[in-house]
Amino acid sequence: LCHETDEGYAYGYRGSLLSRLAVAALHMNEQDLARQAIEIRRVYHRPGMMPMASAAILRGLLRVHNVTQALEVLDDELALPMEG
Repeated sequence: LCHETDEGYAYGYRGSLLSRLAVAALHMNEQDLARQAIEIRRVYHRPGMMPMASAAILRGLLRVHNVTQALEVLDDELALPMEG
């Protein structure tokens, strides 16, 4: 899902699938895979990011005591839009 598919995969649901992958990876303590899914989701699927999925990712990151990345995700998603 991270490396073998393009942006149009799953008819626009790829961002949601990446969120679910990140949460599942965190449950399995696969933090590298979760980090990749979160980054791809942030870069390619920002307009479609759902608050429920973001909350699940934050809970997962906090569950594995990755507070630094949880705060980065929170700051990134709550940031004001850039000018221009």
